[in-house]
Amino acid sequence: MAATAWLASFPKSGNTWIRALLSALESDADPDLNSLDAGRGHDKIDRWLGISLSNLDDCEAIQIERRSWASADTLGPGYHRRKTHYPWGPAADGFPTRWQPPGARAIYIARDPRAVAVSWAHHNGFSHEVAVESMGGRSGPNWREPHPHLPHGNRDSGSWTDHVRGWQQQTELPLLFLTYEQLSSAPVGALAAIASWLDMTTDEAACARAVERCSFTRLAARELTDGFVEQASVNRVFFRRGRTDGWREELSPHLIDLVEQDHGLLMKELGYLD
Repeated sequence: MAATAWLASFPKSGNTWIRALLSALESDADPDLNSLDAGRGHDKIDRWLGISLSNLDDCEAIQIERRSWASADTLGPGYHRRKTHYPWGPAADGFPTRWQPPGARAIYIARDPRAVAVSWAHHNGFSHEVAVESMGGRSGPNWREPHPHLPHGNRDSGSWTDHVRGWQQQTELPLLFLTYEQLSSAPVGALAAIASWLDMTTDEAACARAVERCSFTRLAARELTDGFVEQASVNRVFFRRGRTDGWREELSPHLIDLVEQDHGLLMKELGYLD
């Protein structure tokens, strides 16, 4: 069975960037944004099983999903990478939702929640206020994200703090934890660390080439020319700005204060607040 490497994050925290970097590193070519999941995948059941989850209860469904992940063919040696925005926590059968032994491991990328709020609002087409309220764990009109392959509808990302801490503090899977800001400020070193964690054979020169091919400018240009299947809407680009401090110009002072009230303790631990 193929061991899974989870690429986990709260939405809009850099997960897609990491997937593009790994694709460019493996191929030594520009990544095809619309094939990032070819043979890899999100955290969905693999279609080849030919099983509908709609008639299964929650316990049966999650067990079938895990079997799907464990049985998937790999593209070669190494881990079968899967993207997930799910929080860490128990499923209906009592085991962690995103858990797949033997040999599974995880990478978690965290991002300044003030930047996440702005990016998430843009991606989904709702206001900054709704994004901040949702990230604080308070229900709102756009709180739940659709997840149609599950038998009973939607998933709940939880609060930003709970999401980060859940993955950071779990002890079931070996974890590489890094921040979007680390990836942005030292991308070659961060990519080398990720590749090492995934037992990929590479070197600094190859990482540097992958980083150049996945610059924000080049990814944004490819989205405009080729489109991107993960766009929430054709009216809103996925690769929007990519800055670490753009929230200073876009998020209103009272919402900045609210984010810092909701998540201040963890933000201080991660260096986002003095």
